[in-house]
Amino acid sequence: MVEVFKTDIGCEKKAREVCQRITSELHYQTVSIDLDDCDKILRIESEIIQVSLVAKVLLRHNVQHELL
Repeated sequence: MVEVFKTDIGCEKKAREVCQRITSELHYQTVSIDLDDCDKILRIESEIIQVSLVAKVLLRHNVQHELL
């Protein structure tokens, strides 16, 4: 399964922190953020993805997001 979020993440440091936090807390297989995309796309790949838990992690890191 793949879920894609539009975010407001603007720097590499914050992107790394958010990816690490999602990976460590939610144990998803692949988490990446494309800072070159105008929508700063967060892409998550895993067998099961709980969107509400991802949203909680993003909100704790003050990341505005929208599920695409």
